[in-house]
Amino acid sequence: MTAKRITWLLASAVVLLLIGVIATTVYLPYRSEVEALEELDRLGVFVDWHGPLPDPFCRIHAARSGPNWLRGLMGDHRMGPFDRVTDINLRYIEAKAEIFMLLQRLRSIDSLTTHERTLSKAEVAELRQQFPGMRVEIVPD
Repeated sequence: MTAKRITWLLASAVVLLLIGVIATTVYLPYRSEVEALEELDRLGVFVDWHGPLPDPFCRIHAARSGPNWLRGLMGDHRMGPFDRVTDINLRYIEAKAEIFMLLQRLRSIDSLTTHERTLSKAEVAELRQQFPGMRVEIVPD
């Protein structure tokens, strides 16, 4: 094997390794979050993607991230991995065990409003541990 061929093989291996790293650190967590949000939507937790202001009837609000010029160039769908869930309102949602497991698959939560019967105190404490800066409002019966 010549030195030129070895250089090309090493360069190809590095490129493939970088693609793998990008896929596991950016795309897979994004895909998991999208699947969790779709399942939450199926369970009756309405998801509002990219509304200018949170809709009062909205249960989950996701905010756009990234520069607008890049979003205009790439499109909303391709910029999805940079969007973040900001507010979750479970006040009027019937308690279901799947909701807690799906919330744990999200990458970020800024604010959570829940009813005492929807999530237990232990579940809220676990979510607070996972999302340290999250504001929580628990609405009594």
